[in-house]
Amino acid sequence: DSAEIALQANPQAADAAPFPDGLDSVISAEGVAAAQAQITAWPGYAATPLHSLTALAGSLGVAEILYKDEGPRFGLGSFKALGGAYAVQRLIARIVEEKTGTPADPARLLAGDYAEIAAQVTVITATDGNHGRSVAWGAQRLGCPCRIYMHAGVSEGRARAVEEFGATHETLSSEAFQNSPLIPVLEGNGGIRRRIGAQPEGQDFPIIEDLRKEGGTDYVAL
Repeated sequence: DSAEIALQANPQAADAAPFPDGLDSVISAEGVAAAQAQITAWPGYAATPLHSLTALAGSLGVAEILYKDEGPRFGLGSFKALGGAYAVQRLIARIVEEKTGTPADPARLLAGDYAEIAAQVTVITATDGNHGRSVAWGAQRLGCPCRIYMHAGVSEGRARAVEEFGATHETLSSEAFQNSPLIPVLEGNGGIRRRIGAQPEGQDFPIIEDLRKEGGTDYVAL
């Protein structure tokens, strides 16, 4: 028997419209190309499989349904494996350049050549699990500490998953999680980072956000 399915067209869709200038600061063609070049050079990178769900397509009366399976990506078991880790890499590359006066080579970042600088940065995020796993993995690869905040409804398995990548985590009540303790701190070059409470001298606490928000940071996993 065929199942019923309702299709809702997006009235604001405009495939032929030019990319809005205001969005270039969020994601640009150049930024996409840079991300693709670096991520596809990561050790263990492979295209994730695209499965054809033939039986489901037949039951819904459509020609084809394709399912992109992100589960195998780098062994993280997360559909958000790339963005958080790439944001961490961009962050550490920027800090390395600020401290050395020389652009950071991505291969040398992954080889641990800048581990001493990375160790002075503790990356922070708040997550239900998937984004935090990517951030924790990205931090572990570069040698920087990572602190993950989760709400009380997150399963113990997800908390253990970020710990497996070397992160520490803290569980907050749902109310505390919604009223996030992440305090905005305006720093040089117009960049906004955030910290939690007092910072030990010489230690930086940037936050890696899952989505860009007004007044958010420069390091966003898209």
